[in-house]
Amino acid sequence: VQDTLNVVLEKDSLICIGESLDLNAIVSGGVVVDYFATWSNGAGNVMSSTVSPVMTTKYIVKISDGCSVIEPEDSVVVSVRDSLKVDHYGDSTICFGNSIDLLATANGGKAADYLFTWNNSLGLGASHNISPLVDTDYQVVLSDGCSDHEDTAVVSIKVREPLSMTKTNDTSICIGESVQLD
Repeated sequence: VQDTLNVVLEKDSLICIGESLDLNAIVSGGVVVDYFATWSNGAGNVMSSTVSPVMTTKYIVKISDGCSVIEPEDSVVVSVRDSLKVDHYGDSTICFGNSIDLLATANGGKAADYLFTWNNSLGLGASHNISPLVDTDYQVVLSDGCSDHEDTAVVSIKVREPLSMTKTNDTSICIGESVQLD
């Protein structure tokens, strides 16, 4: 008499887009040499299957051994994080000599590991205070060490020309006379 055929899958998992995960059917009882696994969602007919879903997917495995009447099954949900997305608060115009804060925001991917990398020697970080002297485009790249693609955003900062005045030659006038200033 054989023990009852049984299958257990590991706990539900969370992965990033582009990552793979090994699904392992842990089987006991029944006729050991004749175990046969049937997975749902294209995971194959093997005891261990590697999957790379692009969205949250439930995988079900059914086990048979050619002898047991009851063919047990178990399931596992593989949740997939959303794609990385970086954004900023929009293009701006500042006056010459003034400063402005650049702030990048993000969603998707693995938030705990967000890495914001800016060009123009700004380096790392979600925010920077800048004082450009000329119109400048700033690019920020978001990565998380988990997702298979980074995301990029560009913010344009326009700088108004400094005010300038041109002085004309001195002009003498008598009381009651007028003069045109150009």
